[in-house]
Amino acid sequence: MQRKFVSTSPTLLENLKRLFIFRDIPDDILAECLQNVEELHLLKDELIFRRGESYHKGIYFVLSGGVEMKADSEKLYVAPGDAVGIATFLGKTMYTVTAVADVDSDIVLIDEYSLYSLMDKAPGFRERFMKVILERLNNLERIISRMMSLSAYQSVGSCMRAPLITIHNSKSIADAAKLMQEHKIGALVIMNRKHVLKGLLTSKHLAQRYLSNATESPNKALAEKYANPTPLLLPQEYPLVETLAEMLCRGEDYALITRKNKPAGIISKSDITVLLSNGSDVFSASVSRAHNIDELLVIKNTFPKILENMMNNTSLFRELLPTLSTNHLIIQKRAFELAKQAYRRLYKFELFAGDFCFLSNESLARREGSLCLDQANVLILSDNVTNSQKAHYVTFAAMFANMLRNLGYGDNSRGLSLNNPKMVKSIGEWRDYISTLIHKSDENNIPCTRVLFDCEKFEGNELLAWEFKDAIYETVKEKTLFFGRLVNYQSMAKIPMSQFGSFITEKEGEYEGTIDLRENALDFITYTAQAFAINADILDTNTVRRLEHLGRKKIVSENLVRETISAYESLVDLILHEQLAKITKGIEPSFRIKPTNISMHSQEQLKRALNIAAHFFGEGLAYFR
Repeated sequence: MQRKFVSTSPTLLENLKRLFIFRDIPDDILAECLQNVEELHLLKDELIFRRGESYHKGIYFVLSGGVEMKADSEKLYVAPGDAVGIATFLGKTMYTVTAVADVDSDIVLIDEYSLYSLMDKAPGFRERFMKVILERLNNLERIISRMMSLSAYQSVGSCMRAPLITIHNSKSIADAAKLMQEHKIGALVIMNRKHVLKGLLTSKHLAQRYLSNATESPNKALAEKYANPTPLLLPQEYPLVETLAEMLCRGEDYALITRKNKPAGIISKSDITVLLSNGSDVFSASVSRAHNIDELLVIKNTFPKILENMMNNTSLFRELLPTLSTNHLIIQKRAFELAKQAYRRLYKFELFAGDFCFLSNESLARREGSLCLDQANVLILSDNVTNSQKAHYVTFAAMFANMLRNLGYGDNSRGLSLNNPKMVKSIGEWRDYISTLIHKSDENNIPCTRVLFDCEKFEGNELLAWEFKDAIYETVKEKTLFFGRLVNYQSMAKIPMSQFGSFITEKEGEYEGTIDLRENALDFITYTAQAFAINADILDTNTVRRLEHLGRKKIVSENLVRETISAYESLVDLILHEQLAKITKGIEPSFRIKPTNISMHSQEQLKRALNIAAHFFGEGLAYFR
């Protein structure tokens, strides 16, 4: 094997542009993005990588000849113009197949940072590249390990903090320090008057670059002078794990996340560490070994024990919700794989990942799972899907929804379960449907719209997920009065407190003496925060992070933000303890609580939380009136 590292020479650019995936990309963008390229000439049967070998941090593209990929008795042939190593590119661990040259071949290894840069700067490449990935995963599904479908791969765009807090490049160190203290953040993005990025200033820069050798007064020293003029920029599609690796490699504490080649958000090392620590590799491994729904249900039934262990090790109960959400998603993803296998056997139809995107909505999208969840999912189809293919997806969605029901995820009360055919639409149909929901909003469709706002990709083509989100945000901007209806709808549910400070409970029936802490308490916080956030172009979906942003942007007073987060924490505490207690007694968990069954201390905490939720909701009503 002959290997050589090369720069992006005209000859290499010409060879690459002969490949379908690189066509139409301007030479200057190719040359700018492809910073680390390696050309290889292989003789027949020479090894590119072996199954179980560590990932080479890039993808091989075949310029001429051909490559054979094999695992056990399964084989796949890759022709010129195609790519090798895609599955591991997503999994970031070890190769799941062995790749050898089928004939004398020329290939080129392009490092993944270059690929993500191209995805960000050349939309045509992104679409073709995603299509290649999705087609390959479809072909490799039977020979890659089950763990691939349960990979911790997550795009950094779904985790970034947004919107950015910026400062003009004419401002001083004193201005910057004051703004950072005011917003309680550790980094500021510096922009000029044309909104061009001029640098990233962090608290570490203030200490190490300015304070350690201060020769100018803080009121005269320009913040830009002490900032990093070339901060780490990563496209929104970049994997979370690899983002951390890039930050560690470059010694950066922060990375700016770009969308359409412009800074859109920021993430810190500590953010990523917390997010990654919420996952459970051991739990994921046990789930991957489940061969049917019954085995999966046994594993899901360990949730109470997992929660109990976590609750014994923390007093900040809202921090448990992302971990519970992750475990729910791992279970549901395995159910998805089992449903795909069953559907393939029954109907001889193969789902193509480029044609669909399943979205998780509501609690799971916000990473606010508990022991009691319904299923809130929708399915987006490409506009290219035929009517006969759509019929298959509708049938498959119902099969998957039934599997989730058997696992204890009940039907969504707002009709957002996948056994509802109306929740399976092409992206074009979704745009029209969203427009109708928002422009003709009334008491009937507000609940559905409210759930759709909080969504994250579950499986399939992430580009469809972004199109779906863009359709929502773009339509909302046209209908500002919608927010008033969105918040006002919540007033139909009543805070269960009388003016005399006593609880208002159900008077009769099976729920006699109880109150619903989700519909009559938590939702007042969650959905008011949602309305504020969407109106302010805040992209975070998590309720606590939304509240923090509202305080930073001075939309809601810092004092009310602190009180509301405290109320949210108290409600989560009560809900999780009550759900755990019910399961221990063999009772189906719910969000209902009987106030007379909890201690006086807990009753007082609940009363305070309800009063604060009512206050926060009142602020929303006044703001959007």
